[in-house]
Amino acid sequence: MWRGGSEDEMELRQPAELATLYELEPDIRDIIVEGYNDKSYVDWFLSHVDNHGLLIRTYPVGDRVYITDSDVSDAGYLTGARGRVIYLAQLLVDIAPDCHSALLIADADYASIGLDSSPRIPGLRYTDYASLESYALTEKVLEKMLRVVFSAPDSITGRDLIAEIRPGLEAMFLISVCLRETNVGVSVSAKAVDHVPLGVECPKDAVVEIFRTSLRENIRAHKPADLWNRFVELRKLILEDIRSFSRGHDIAVFIVKFLKRKCPRVFTKEDGRRRGLQDSSLLELALMSCLEYDEIRNEALFLHIEQWLDADVRSQSTG
Repeated sequence: MWRGGSEDEMELRQPAELATLYELEPDIRDIIVEGYNDKSYVDWFLSHVDNHGLLIRTYPVGDRVYITDSDVSDAGYLTGARGRVIYLAQLLVDIAPDCHSALLIADADYASIGLDSSPRIPGLRYTDYASLESYALTEKVLEKMLRVVFSAPDSITGRDLIAEIRPGLEAMFLISVCLRETNVGVSVSAKAVDHVPLGVECPKDAVVEIFRTSLRENIRAHKPADLWNRFVELRKLILEDIRSFSRGHDIAVFIVKFLKRKCPRVFTKEDGRRRGLQDSSLLELALMSCLEYDEIRNEALFLHIEQWLDADVRSQSTG
């Protein structure tokens, strides 16, 4: 049966201990993801598939294994949840190469423009698009969100929403990777989205200003004008599919921005129940709840999850 991991069931282990556990308890089946939203969505997906009676738990990587940023960095990966997942996948292969108890899932992130290491490691899979939330960026899903979650007027469509937020998502994607390449540990400032317009390409002045406010005391070592040149260079690599450069938090932020500009009454009409959805983290959950099983079941990542379960059963029947 399927059971999502919870705080009560949380069992943090050292990587070597986890590998040993998998060898000693071959019936354990873990899916290890980057964060809690990823866990919730994978749990929901598992509830729709034939799990062949297997006991499956899903964990954010930080709830399953002790891995420090220095461990990740020393191994040559970028720090953060994504790096932890990839590093853990490599450790498990090194320690127990024949173990198939864990499936690890990481965001593709900047891989679409060739800037994120995505090593092919047994037991590790990447999202088909930049993030798990990117799967929801279709006209059908956005139409459902607009009608069901917000009761938005029919004049505001999913196609309109995609067209309006696309340039901003592209700009934030490129700004983020340019800042990351400075290696000074800065990220996009919280108010950066205020400088990014809807529906049109983000102008140079706005991008440079975001670099300036984000860099702060590092501005002498990394000039905003130089980062703008890198921004222009990377923009040539952007793929047509909006999902290839749309990351979870940015998606929600720009949907909120769109609704506030184009249809502000969705947050104020009736009894104000939707006001809380101006919080991008809550809107992100609302968006993912509009994504149906049939809309993702044939995507490569989700096909692989089912194949992983099926292969497990086949190996047991022939063992």
